[in-house]
Amino acid sequence: MITTTEANDLVRQYFDNTKTEFVSLEKARGRTLAEDLYSKRDLPPFDRVAMDGIAICSDLAKKFNPKFSFQIEGIQAAGESQKILKDKNFGCLEAMTGAILPENADMVVPYEQLNIEDNIAHIELENQAIQSFKNIHKQGSDLKAGESILEKGQKISSPVIAVLASEGISKVKVFWSPRIAIISTGSELVKLNEIPDRHQIYMSNSYALKSELENFGYDKINIRHIPDNEQTLFHSLQDILKNHDLILLTGGVSKGKFDYVPQVLSDLKVSKIFHKVAQKPGKPLWFGTGPRKQIVFGLPGNPVSCLMNLRRYVIPNLIKENLINVHLREEVVFKKAMTLFQAVKIDRDEGVYWATPILGNGSGDYLSLTKSDGFLELAPELETYKVGSIFTFYPWGKTCL
Repeated sequence: MITTTEANDLVRQYFDNTKTEFVSLEKARGRTLAEDLYSKRDLPPFDRVAMDGIAICSDLAKKFNPKFSFQIEGIQAAGESQKILKDKNFGCLEAMTGAILPENADMVVPYEQLNIEDNIAHIELENQAIQSFKNIHKQGSDLKAGESILEKGQKISSPVIAVLASEGISKVKVFWSPRIAIISTGSELVKLNEIPDRHQIYMSNSYALKSELENFGYDKINIRHIPDNEQTLFHSLQDILKNHDLILLTGGVSKGKFDYVPQVLSDLKVSKIFHKVAQKPGKPLWFGTGPRKQIVFGLPGNPVSCLMNLRRYVIPNLIKENLINVHLREEVVFKKAMTLFQAVKIDRDEGVYWATPILGNGSGDYLSLTKSDGFLELAPELETYKVGSIFTFYPWGKTCL
């Protein structure tokens, strides 16, 4: 058997993280930006009125208008082309929030500070400061044309969507997202809307894998179920390989009499890169590549094994992420010469992240994972992992620590 490090090094060779594609802005959330972007124009692109009120020329108002009373010449509405303040001494234009600042004006006095009678606006508050660019969002004060706005590799979140939209970008260059097939194998599985017999269980692995992949922005996912029949498996996989880039099979990769997956993949010219890794859970992990460079994983069918292997080998090679290191809060003893994936609960104490081990009932115990935030990878060099030891933490979904 190979080690987890050797397995991951082999997997990494077959993932191409340089491929890109364009997607519509509406479908870009959660994806990863594949280019640096620069502002096409100043933001805001004009001197923008920040409050509803009147636009005046502050300098001349202070010199020639001691009563601060202004004749209203008209209205500058948002979305209208720029109007001109004709009388800079005693005139004003009503100006609405979001409108371009009228020419010859450099200040806005809010309606709350005014009394308007007979088309004359009087500033009511005593000692009201008359100063240039008050209540004005100045052109380019957020960003100058040509300045960097977003960097390659940045996750596209809702605020990023807003920036892209403000730049008029309707299609976004992102890193390529593969067409993914998740295939649960096993005659014991039934669909969620069916009633299982005593000897049957619901098909749960596929939904867990799909959910975890969607956490990282992957949405081109098809779920299939194939019973333990060699011919059915062959013909189904033959079709799936034609239409998908990443195939994740769950179950059927061990030594059971009905574990047909390795042989069927071989019959379909899928080249085995490795089978079995010195790790717990998930020892039977299978990995290979198809005739069109499709990436194929045979994940163990046990629920914990299945999800941990996805999180350890598939997602980190699909996407670059900044995994953190955490401190072990309780001692862990594991005497087998293999890597242990240890489920943990994370807490923070004085700026340091600590991981408390979560005990489970084997690799079929999904319920125990609901109490965890993710898992640690404990390398096999030790048998006792001491309190305070530092290990890489693999969270369920994107880490928010």
